[in-house]
Amino acid sequence: MTEYDHEPIRGLPGDLPAGERILWQGSPEWRTFARTALHTRWNGQLYAVLGNEGDDGRWQMRFWWKPFVPLLWLGGLLVAFGGLLALIGRVAQDVKRVRVNDKIAFRKTQQDMLK
Repeated sequence: MTEYDHEPIRGLPGDLPAGERILWQGSPEWRTFARTALHTRWNGQLYAVLGNEGDDGRWQMRFWWKPFVPLLWLGGLLVAFGGLLALIGRVAQDVKRVRVNDKIAFRKTQQDMLK
């Protein structure tokens, strides 16, 4: 026997009034009521989910261990660092090229003045 056995329509205290009908009658997803936890360590992450209560009165609890997930962030940092090094190298090359061109132009003007 459940708490809904005395109800003519589950969730309603009595019959529907004349001319009315039920458009939709559902129940919430268990995921909206589940409790989750996340613990991060240097070598992985532990995910824990406390689900709903089963028919036998026991609670469902699930655990997942995801190894090396934090190292994904390290990979992203390495990519950003590599991009920064490439940018610095490019800027240094451009500065060097401008200096050389300025020296060449300066020497040409000096040679033209001496002639």
